[in-house]
Amino acid sequence: MYGTVPDPDFPALVGRKLATLCITLNEYPFIRFQSTSAYAREMAQSLNNTLTNFKSRNPQWWCHGGDDQHQDRERGHILILDRTFDPLTPLMHEYTYSAMVNDLLAVNENVISYSTTTNKGKDEKEALLGESDALWVELRYQHIAKVIATIKERMNDIISTNAGALGKGGGPMSITAMAAAVKELPEYRQTMSKLSQHVSIAQQCMDAFGKLGLMQQSQLEQTMSTGVDEDGKEVKGSKLVELLKSALSAPGLEYEQKLRLLAIFIVSQRGATPDEKKQLIQAARLTGDDQQIILNLEKLCLPVQTAQSASGKPAGSIFTSLFKGRAPTHAATAEGEYADTRHVGQLKGLLEQLMNGELPMDKYASIGPAALKDGETKSVAKSVRRNVQGANAKFGKREGAAYSGGRYITFIAGGVAYSELRVAHDLSVQLNKEIIIGGTHLINPQQFIDDVADLNTPVKPTPNGNPNNV
Repeated sequence: MYGTVPDPDFPALVGRKLATLCITLNEYPFIRFQSTSAYAREMAQSLNNTLTNFKSRNPQWWCHGGDDQHQDRERGHILILDRTFDPLTPLMHEYTYSAMVNDLLAVNENVISYSTTTNKGKDEKEALLGESDALWVELRYQHIAKVIATIKERMNDIISTNAGALGKGGGPMSITAMAAAVKELPEYRQTMSKLSQHVSIAQQCMDAFGKLGLMQQSQLEQTMSTGVDEDGKEVKGSKLVELLKSALSAPGLEYEQKLRLLAIFIVSQRGATPDEKKQLIQAARLTGDDQQIILNLEKLCLPVQTAQSASGKPAGSIFTSLFKGRAPTHAATAEGEYADTRHVGQLKGLLEQLMNGELPMDKYASIGPAALKDGETKSVAKSVRRNVQGANAKFGKREGAAYSGGRYITFIAGGVAYSELRVAHDLSVQLNKEIIIGGTHLINPQQFIDDVADLNTPVKPTPNGNPNNV
């Protein structure tokens, strides 16, 4: 799934599955694909062929924007990529709630174990992190600091409203003390149960953050990614190599974190010399198998096709520092003062270009229905207003959401990072566009590294004859 086609049947299967999605959604989309990827090209051709054949055999089938009777929304777009378009983003630490949970904690099929403290001691529980959990849906793309502040604020509101019944004074309370206090109010038991659940999960995230020493590691990751430190000073060449060597040699740094830091260096520093790479591999004391991972990563590092943001600047130059309230030198992010990263993945710029009709044809080719030319767009609305939440939208339920223009579908072979789900969500809210994102599977950083380790392993069929993770 990374630029080549070792299994010719697999991209054809993916293309047919994408066609099924489009047919179900009544979409006959403009198809764009990553020109450097033979894999993306094969998927796009399979998608186009399947849709064309279906349309010719089913004349009664209709699509959005296809005729005068179905102009309620414009014709959709689909962008097909493989993981070579951005091999860096899946390796980066991100501290929005969903990304952090899936990176630092053990999550199995969206089920997570957590512990709560009761009068009888610790109680082990499980939670399903899905669409049925309204609080999770509201908080999952927010910065972890904002998640904790939101939960604390809601507990405090309940306690303040019921101060007489609880017999509490007006002094500040810890979030744990708040949880214990609200348990005394039976009418809030269900609400409190959900709040307590996310208190415990968020606390587990912060415990892992502290144990792994991720503050310093994250700052180094951002410096490698952007070429500047948290103060905006340029850091490159031998100075960057020495910083990384020092980090890799530090006592207490876990082996997995060393591998991840080195992987970020290899992907982000395309101009590093063989001697510099050798020094770093020795400093990290990588095994032979893990050195092969580094070699595989280098295979993924195609010439960079830097996406431009809507402002015209490369989508990777943000100057905010982790957990510090310094004034940003860029447009505010969705997290505002809680923005934790200077790295911005390629997907944000690509989606902005696609929606603005500015995605370059030479890098992201077109197939099938004649797409609009560069610079053209049929969109009748360029609204950046947010969907308004009603007074009862306590857990972020959007009431009466209506999107402008057509659908934008993005598919990434090789896996979708959790931070990329957040990007699609944030752009959808900010631009009032319907964005659907998917891929062969969801990946956290460790899953991505495992996938890279198996780069030359053939795709294994499942018992029903289909490859895994489609």
